[in-house]
Amino acid sequence: MADTSQTGTSLGSIPIIDLVPLFEGKPEAIGHQIRDASRDYGFFFIRNHGVRQDMVDGVFAAAEAFFSQPEDDKLKLKVDSNNIGFMPFKGSTLRTETLNNNTKPNLNESYFIMRERDPADPDVVAKKPFRGLNKWPENLPSFRESLLGYTGVVEALAKRLVEGFAAAFGVSMEYFRTPFADPQISLRLAHYPDQKIVGNNEFGIAPHTDFGFMTILAPTKVPGLEIRPKGKDWIRAPVLPDCFLVNTGDLLQRWTNDVFISTPHRVTNNTGKERYSIPFFFSPNSEYVVDTMDVFISEQSPKKYEPITYAELYGRAIRKNYDHLNDNRGVTVDVA
Repeated sequence: MADTSQTGTSLGSIPIIDLVPLFEGKPEAIGHQIRDASRDYGFFFIRNHGVRQDMVDGVFAAAEAFFSQPEDDKLKLKVDSNNIGFMPFKGSTLRTETLNNNTKPNLNESYFIMRERDPADPDVVAKKPFRGLNKWPENLPSFRESLLGYTGVVEALAKRLVEGFAAAFGVSMEYFRTPFADPQISLRLAHYPDQKIVGNNEFGIAPHTDFGFMTILAPTKVPGLEIRPKGKDWIRAPVLPDCFLVNTGDLLQRWTNDVFISTPHRVTNNTGKERYSIPFFFSPNSEYVVDTMDVFISEQSPKKYEPITYAELYGRAIRKNYDHLNDNRGVTVDVA
């Protein structure tokens, strides 16, 4: 267990799950750990995940190089309706959240990629939501190679973790063959400059929950992430160099009828250093209709949610939160 008492916000701990049994073909050996962590915390660390440190280092170096470019160069890749590309500093305000009155823009800049696609891809030609082309900088050698290599490895890790979630749910992995045959993936490079003044309802990223199935976060060298598990105060997530941090999202919470929780989290960088983060977002195929699993419905726990696709859920959220899709006067771009 990881002690987080160092933060001064709350005493607490985030579970650590060793993935050795998963890679040995025994997902049932960690299913109960995933179930307990996802039910009680919505976050857990994973150890022995199989992602090489040099690949992680390469993406962090790529992030630092990208955000060090002149603003005009970054704006050549400005984020589009598919949420691909560069989002400038203060480019988002988390208006969908209810935990905090998020009235001020987030103090970060971001760059997003999704699955690499060819211009002739039928989904690209049909202009399906979140199936667009990635936008790559021209003057950063090995940038594209580093990011695509990393996303490929972490996507494979996420698919293995789905086996653990199936065991946690008590269902056959066959249940997930169709939704995760072509999963929706996204990698976000984020830069949080040092917050000289802390307070006044300003955050690197304000309290929020993630929209999808799960997020996989590589360890950063600079702390700043805090989570608020159910019934607890804010807990500072420690930096564990040999572990990735996984959190469950809104779509998974709907899928399990609120048994697996989507936990609020936030970032404040008051370390005096530049902070970089590289979360990887993993969800079912964006057109797959997610409906609450029967195993989570009973007379005591009736079904709470209507069926929805990830494209619908994600589209609704980013239209409200991201300024490139919302002109702050209630006019939005229809992307889903």
